[in-house]
Amino acid sequence: MWLWIAFFVLVLVLLALDLLVFHRDPRATSLTTAVAWSSFWVGLGLAFSGVIYLAYHNGWIESTQAPGDAVIDYLTAYLMEESLSIDNLFVMALIFGSFRIRREHQHKILFWGILGAIVARTIMLAGGVWLVSRFTWVFYVFGGILVFSGAKLLMSRKHDDTAPRESRFARLAGKVLPLTQKEHGGKLTAKENGRRVFTNAFLALVTIEVSDVVFAVDSVPAVLGITSESFVVVTSNIFAVLGLRSMFFVLAGMMHKFRYLQIALALLLVAIGAKLLLHTTIHIPNWISLVAVVGIISAGIVISLIADKRAQPS
Repeated sequence: MWLWIAFFVLVLVLLALDLLVFHRDPRATSLTTAVAWSSFWVGLGLAFSGVIYLAYHNGWIESTQAPGDAVIDYLTAYLMEESLSIDNLFVMALIFGSFRIRREHQHKILFWGILGAIVARTIMLAGGVWLVSRFTWVFYVFGGILVFSGAKLLMSRKHDDTAPRESRFARLAGKVLPLTQKEHGGKLTAKENGRRVFTNAFLALVTIEVSDVVFAVDSVPAVLGITSESFVVVTSNIFAVLGLRSMFFVLAGMMHKFRYLQIALALLLVAIGAKLLLHTTIHIPNWISLVAVVGIISAGIVISLIADKRAQPS
């Protein structure tokens, strides 16, 4: 229990430093700053594999899994969740554009969005671990979800460009909540004429939270397809989510360059889903899963960059 408490205290401290110290004043995040922060979060996520090894080696976690296997599972789950999260960045950019959120206010909204995502995903992951530990048939359900999601993503080959502001949720919010079109400095709520009103920043935040839950429908079964070790599942997912804010400012303007990344993500979902469906007949070593995740995503990125370079006028 103390290890769980220490982990969540670490996450809260890092988030508090991020919001209250390093990003206290609203300002647009430069590409250099975003790259530096992305490197920090990715480095921290990868370095946490050392804590995973010590936890399983010293018996801090009650498990029969070998420390080396736990590290491989953590790295596989972390890289996979980080890769799946990239597709979420396009949706975030669409949300900010639809609600006309200025760049200097986007980091704060993403901060609260990530905090909400951590809470929601922790609950969903805990429920998923509980289910697979008691009902083995759930693996087949999760496998089917992943294969279906991957096939659907593979066939669509494009994102839904429907403006979030025109979505059913936004229209419903406009009917039940007092809204304002004024920015109010990026605040979520404000007072106008003596009454409390909700801003576009609030609608953007809630839309981001809803979209993350939708993405988690794929990512939660995917990580459970790698391992059902609760500490590995939760920590890998949270570290992947923590780096989303900085990665957004790095990749948001370059998403069009990764035209084949969606295909790679679709193939990854199908592969993990197939692994779950065949888990009783075919045993796939942990290191093969790690190599597959790195290979599929790397191939998608490299092929995308090559195709983008060829498409540019000479």
